[in-house]
Amino acid sequence: MQTTVLIRVVAPDRKIASQNQNRNLNAFRIPIHAQECKSEPDCTSDSECSEDSVCPSICERGAQGFQGPQGPTGPEGNNGLQGNTGQQGFNGSQGGTGSIGQQGVNGSQGSVGAQGGTGDSGTQGDIGFQGSVGQQGGTGASGPQGLSGTQGDTGFQGNVGQQGGTGGLGPQGLSGPQGDIGFQGNVGQQGGSGGLGPQGLSGPQGNNGCQGNVGQQGGSGPQGLTGPQGDNGVQGNVGQQGNFGPSGAQGNALLSSADFFATMPPDNASTIPVGGDVAFPNDGESSGTSITHSSSTQFALAPGLYYVAFQVSVTEPGQLEIQLGPFNLTSTVVGRAAPTSQIVGFQLVRNFANGTLLSVRNPAVNATALTITPNAGGTSSVSAHLTILQIA
Repeated sequence: MQTTVLIRVVAPDRKIASQNQNRNLNAFRIPIHAQECKSEPDCTSDSECSEDSVCPSICERGAQGFQGPQGPTGPEGNNGLQGNTGQQGFNGSQGGTGSIGQQGVNGSQGSVGAQGGTGDSGTQGDIGFQGSVGQQGGTGASGPQGLSGTQGDTGFQGNVGQQGGTGGLGPQGLSGPQGDIGFQGNVGQQGGSGGLGPQGLSGPQGNNGCQGNVGQQGGSGPQGLTGPQGDNGVQGNVGQQGNFGPSGAQGNALLSSADFFATMPPDNASTIPVGGDVAFPNDGESSGTSITHSSSTQFALAPGLYYVAFQVSVTEPGQLEIQLGPFNLTSTVVGRAAPTSQIVGFQLVRNFANGTLLSVRNPAVNATALTITPNAGGTSSVSAHLTILQIA
């Protein structure tokens, strides 16, 4: 859009105004009115213009000259004092569209002038050049993986590949069966071995001669070259699926299992001394014959691998461990520091001798007897359990 610029020039005398009339203002019409002519009427036609007119003539105007080249940009001057806002000038007629000049240096911002009247809309300017492509944005986050597509149809069988090169000379074959012994011929003198001549062309086949005497068996000739490999045959159809075999017998998940328990009260009424065993006098559920109740505190095991778990409510801070025969298994020691809570242990134990006794023991290296807490946490009797599972 073209913008009409209104410029008001204040001239101190007619001489300066006359000089300004002849300047090339680049197609902008600038009405000139001297400040002292405010009381005089404006010139409105050529008949009112004269050399002695108080107001400068608006009519005396020569032909517009060509636009000169843009001069070099001068140094920016100091900002002057802001002048008084002048009276609004007349709207000039719209000039022709000039060629686009070079970008000028941004001047200092002037004071806001009074708003001029709305000028006529300018002609549509040419479309500017397309701007350069911006930098490519960063790669976005990966979207979720799409669903797998349906399986495509099986492709046609490919063509048979080219025949491979002839293999190397194979090992000499076994000698064939010996023929019948012919009649003994006269032994001739052995001639010298001649060089192997080139093979001659095959002549026409002659008539069959009389059967000659069987000569001595000659040595085996060299193994002939392996013939070229034949083409692969067409692939046969896939055979029908065979019937499923019979299901195997159901295996046992556990070889043997047993659960033993005590209730407090009345069981374990006395404290468990150092080196003493916790009593589990009652039999729970069981299966198999590898685990038996030997006494209220000891349980006999057959050879095998066992999973052993126990839980006991104890009043004092303390420890418990698994005793297997004469061995205290130090890797099974469990304990607690806070009073009046359970001690819980679970571990794998392997037994090698039949009838070995297992128990849950207050370690002999400790100094405190343990009270199995009765009615722990309420008024009902509480249980302590020892569960043994043979897994191998």
